[in-house]
Amino acid sequence: SGKRGGNELSADLQEYVPEELRENFAILGIVGRGTFGQVFKAVRVRNGSIVRNEVEALKIVCSRQGQRLTEKELRRLFREAAVMKKIVCKHAVHLYDYGLSSDNRSFWFRMEFLDGPTLQQ
Repeated sequence: SGKRGGNELSADLQEYVPEELRENFAILGIVGRGTFGQVFKAVRVRNGSIVRNEVEALKIVCSRQGQRLTEKELRRLFREAAVMKKIVCKHAVHLYDYGLSSDNRSFWFRMEFLDGPTLQQ
């Protein structure tokens, strides 16, 4: 079907979202996984209510050991985010925001969500 991430809220996946983003986003499902993290389909939450038409992709990157991200990892992630912010192209997703979690264990990217088949499909 090409649908990814589902449309039902997933409380089990909410724990992956950094604390500072939890009250603003509800996870619908996993879009993809990589070596260092996962991409989630999420909806905005405003004043405790879900705004179903405000769907975003949240990419959460963690250290391999579950410890704090290293300086080298942080440099790479901030560099990746800075490059992504500069890209304005109809063929690339838009990066809305990014940051380091308050516990320094994960780095997050808030991006435009595109529904449809993956590049592999």
